[in-house]
Amino acid sequence: MIDVVVRWLPELESAVHAAGLPWAVAHICDTQQGYALEWWRGKRGLYVRFEAGEVEAIRVWGVNINTEMASRRVQSPTDLLEEWRWLQGESE
Repeated sequence: MIDVVVRWLPELESAVHAAGLPWAVAHICDTQQGYALEWWRGKRGLYVRFEAGEVEAIRVWGVNINTEMASRRVQSPTDLLEEWRWLQGESE
C-alpha cells in the first residue's frame, strides 16, 4: 500500500495547487493494516486511510464517531478536492 500512498501524495498536491488552494504537509501514519495521511486545520481534520486496496477519506470535526465524523471511499487523488475544500473551511 505504501506505493499507492507515494503515488497519491504528489497527485493530490498538484490537484490542490491547480484548484488554487493552499497545501499542507501530511502526517503519515502506519495503521498496521495500511497507511494513513492526516491533516488538521483548527478543529477540522482530514484522515485518508489506505487499507486492503481501498482508500477512505474521513472528515473529523469532533470526537464523537457517530455525529462528528463522516467518511466516503475515494477512487483517485482528485476525488479528495471536496474534502480538501472542507478542511480549508470553504465548504460545509
